[in-house]
Amino acid sequence: MYRKSLCVDRTSHNFFGNRLGSIRDFQSQAWKAAYDELEPYSDIYVDFILRHNLFPKNYYWPIDPLHNFTRIWEYPYICHQLMQYVPVLPGQKPKVFDVGSALTFMPSFLASRGYDVTASDCDPLMKQTFALIESCDGVPIGVTDVRYITCDCRQIGGEKTSWYDVVLCTSGFGAR
Repeated sequence: MYRKSLCVDRTSHNFFGNRLGSIRDFQSQAWKAAYDELEPYSDIYVDFILRHNLFPKNYYWPIDPLHNFTRIWEYPYICHQLMQYVPVLPGQKPKVFDVGSALTFMPSFLASRGYDVTASDCDPLMKQTFALIESCDGVPIGVTDVRYITCDCRQIGGEKTSWYDVVLCTSGFGAR
């Protein structure tokens, strides 16, 4: 469905490519635009989680991932790449599968922008936590539009009817 060519002139823009982040990226207009779109949603989501005390005991991921370590680069990069190469078009909802999402705001942010999102985590506690989140007052836009599943992600796509336009795994190297 989405076959936009990724063969672009990458020298004209420093926020392209599969590579480690660079200090130059933080000076690019693409990073700034993506970050400026993400930050207000992230702030609302994190405030909601903290206000309702929804972090599980012994939660080992950053409470505010957008302002933490590598994700300050990764999330704007993901946002920019999706909007550029897999945009939401009238009558179409690109399918996104987020592997190991934990409690990050990203699946809900993408759902709020029109993506059809499935968020997964192998920790059964995450699915219970997502159910708690959805039952609270003042849930941020997009949260209830995400399907939360607990699974061994090596099993996704086993059915002939399952397919995704995008599979995300952010900061996967930090997992235990």
